[in-house]
Amino acid sequence: MEKQLGRKLGSLFGFVLFGFLIFLGFYHFSQRFASRYSIHNLPGSTDRVNAVSKANRSAEAANGRYVLYLDQNRTIGKVNLIYRGLAGDAICLIDVIIPDLDPERPYQYRLDIETAEKGFRMAGRNFKLETTGKNYIRIVEVAPGNK
Repeated sequence: MEKQLGRKLGSLFGFVLFGFLIFLGFYHFSQRFASRYSIHNLPGSTDRVNAVSKANRSAEAANGRYVLYLDQNRTIGKVNLIYRGLAGDAICLIDVIIPDLDPERPYQYRLDIETAEKGFRMAGRNFKLETTGKNYIRIVEVAPGNK
């Protein structure tokens, strides 16, 4: 009985070892012979899934449109804005940090969504709230007279 159990365990160990070696072979093959267009070689492929590339951010800024992602710092001019989410259904929470005054102190803004869609002033600039969501908001910078 013990010999049979020993043989079964030996066979199981051999099978697991063989499977592991096959897996390593496939992994090595995929890394070694991957084309230059595969996901392993694309620039920015190590970024987080929800990360936005700097190229997209600068294109948005050129149009005066800014996307603020939940709990991520976004620099606009000389201030840093951090979207903190929604409070209920009608309030957006945004932290504004002015590094020239105090880089550690956030000034908390509570924006009424309905009012912010018509226009608001924050950090010395005029904005309109374009889109709001659970994980992000999009604001558009407007000229001072175009509220």
